[in-house]
Amino acid sequence: MRQTAGLPYFASCKRSICLANSMVVPEKICAPLTDQQIICKAREEADFFSCLFSRYEGALLRYIHRLTAVEHAQAEDILQEAFIQIWRNINAYDEEMKFSSWAYRIVHNKAISSWRKSRSFGKNKQLPLAALQESTAFLQEELQVSAPNTETEQALQMALAELSEKYRSVITLYYLEEKNYQEISDILRLPEGTVATRLNRARQKLRLALQASRHNT
Repeated sequence: MRQTAGLPYFASCKRSICLANSMVVPEKICAPLTDQQIICKAREEADFFSCLFSRYEGALLRYIHRLTAVEHAQAEDILQEAFIQIWRNINAYDEEMKFSSWAYRIVHNKAISSWRKSRSFGKNKQLPLAALQESTAFLQEELQVSAPNTETEQALQMALAELSEKYRSVITLYYLEEKNYQEISDILRLPEGTVATRLNRARQKLRLALQASRHNT
């Protein structure tokens, strides 16, 4: 078994190397297994952790980019640190929670912590616009935008950039990551009622921002 300092090989190597070597257990073996089954096997044989790594690597890396707008290399470092923490705490995983929610929670905390340290996030609450270049169609329908156009798209991206972290997190998780209230509650460690309240307030802030944008044009 290839390990470094008690960690599976793929959790401690550089990602460029891991891409070629991380699938220690073949996909045809991993694919039929549930997350819980993989975890049980990984507790006995560390190589099976590669199944979780490969299953969630892409989604979690994308979430880091959506949430923080850090450089790609930094996002990869955050992801690797998160997977190391997941592995080190695998025996403490509570199987009453979905593994994906637990993994998102760890990644979320690592991403926000790194962002605050490297970009003085606590002093500057605005997210760089570069993080929000993907389509906002998912929100335009929700906000009942009439006759959406390029200007509306840009205005909504700017409004999203200006949201505080607590509102942007729930918007990102609900609309982009397609998590339900229970999953967001588990990820952010918030009551479901608080999740609903933050989503409603975030939508209200976005509506007001769009209205102000229209009045200024």
